[in-house]
Amino acid sequence: WNGLMISAFALGGAALDEPRYAEAARRAAEFLIANAWDAATGVLLRRYRQGESAIPGFLDDYALFTQALLDLYEAQFDRRHLELAIRLTEQMRERFEDRAVGGFFSTAAGDSSLVLRVKEDYDGAEPSGNSVAILNLLRLAQIANRGEFRESAELAVKAFIPRLANVPAALPQMLAACEFMLGDTRQIILVGERGAEDTRALLRELHSRFIPNRIVLLVDSAETRGALAAGIPAIEEMHKLDGRAAAYVCRDYTCQLPVAEAARLGELVQY
Repeated sequence: WNGLMISAFALGGAALDEPRYAEAARRAAEFLIANAWDAATGVLLRRYRQGESAIPGFLDDYALFTQALLDLYEAQFDRRHLELAIRLTEQMRERFEDRAVGGFFSTAAGDSSLVLRVKEDYDGAEPSGNSVAILNLLRLAQIANRGEFRESAELAVKAFIPRLANVPAALPQMLAACEFMLGDTRQIILVGERGAEDTRALLRELHSRFIPNRIVLLVDSAETRGALAAGIPAIEEMHKLDGRAAAYVCRDYTCQLPVAEAARLGELVQY
């Protein structure tokens, strides 16, 4: 539930240009990182109470917190959140993925108290762990250019094809993931200082529009450039325009000429 709330505050903060909301998302995420994430073992713990963290997380915990970190990254562009999202996804695959058939079990292997392991797919009041996991994998495949993430997402979708074909209304979040997988995905890369007014002007234009099927990255230092270019090599050659923050809009990693004016960015992303 914290993952869902972090996503809500991050998305709201970005769309409404309200720093209080994004800051609330950041504080909650940092609390979970400090109190529910064991970096040494890679285990995400499910609950915290009176200074004690316990209970290894289920698929939903990994998927929804990863989604939260991705949404928070696209609101505040702290690369630590993106890197943790990648690590959590790797752990999620290791603990829950059905590598033979596709999809993700709700629980990890090895629990002797379970009669069987199930794969939840119903997107009701809360989206299912499988639906969110698939979309996370597709987003990270675009960001980090990780082919194994996309293959994992595609295999998971195939595992749920009978459900998608027979009762699609029961899996709306998975349908959104399918749209991302099959649609025309855009990579939008900004080059500028985080928090600077020229960068914020571009972000305000970007977040004021509904732009599905896209990822957003920010190059704000030489170190970040190198890290992001490991996944998208074209980023190595992306720079500001005449000292101003610039935006590069790409489709399938083929980029249009960069722009520094917010209005021009709006024209590029509306098609």
